[in-house]
Amino acid sequence: MKYASIILVHYSLVDDFGGKKERGGNNSRSKMIREVISAINKNTKYPAELIVIDNGGKPDDSDYLLGLARKGIINTYVRNKENMHYAFSNNQGARIATGHYLCFMCNDVLVKPGWLSKCVEMLEKNPDRKLTATP
Repeated sequence: MKYASIILVHYSLVDDFGGKKERGGNNSRSKMIREVISAINKNTKYPAELIVIDNGGKPDDSDYLLGLARKGIINTYVRNKENMHYAFSNNQGARIATGHYLCFMCNDVLVKPGWLSKCVEMLEKNPDRKLTATP
């Protein structure tokens, strides 16, 4: 059976729109990662594994993500000691992935019902092409 690997990169130490960086991250990214994973869990019907790469921001976020891994909502959880940045983390997730399709996501993308099925449908309709699909 075909399935997808959703690679979700999280890092919560970001510039907080006002130009001030907070040690350990800001609350907007912490809130957003929870909403993103909830949306993925609720709106993904196509078979998929969820791989989360945590770039070592806020300890509370890491505890939350580890808890989701223990519950089986996250299939594979990797916590880097420090921020390895988005591209490296995507490559890290791709090496772990076992799905037929790879889906790279940032921690601020909310998905809607059927999103992954639509992406895979576009890819399967064009097997002779290399595509990037987004609904």
